[in-house]
Amino acid sequence: MVTIFKQDPNIEQLGLIKVASSPPKEDEGLIAKMYDKYLPSWRLKSKIPAEKINSNPELHAKVMKQVKEMEAAAKQPTKKPIPIDFDHESMEMLTIERRVSLRRGDFQFLPSDIKK
Repeated sequence: MVTIFKQDPNIEQLGLIKVASSPPKEDEGLIAKMYDKYLPSWRLKSKIPAEKINSNPELHAKVMKQVKEMEAAAKQPTKKPIPIDFDHESMEMLTIERRVSLRRGDFQFLPSDIKK
């Protein structure tokens, strides 16, 4: 996978997270198998490309509102786990919050114009 992503001419400008947000569609390795099991729609093109969301203020605001609601719900203290009833076969999105370094090894993880 590394050689495939290194060949992308935009990797330095856009960063690994934008260029390689999922495994290559032709990949059949372990990560691709996990995506197939837990996020089966990943091989299909997104219904709404990120560029379209970012260029449409109303759609961007709607998506960001949903993300902020999910973040707030995830940060609510609980005494015991809350059972969540969802069908992972029909899941379209997953949000994971984490901290990453701008650069690791040969890869720029985030876009080059991001604030440090």
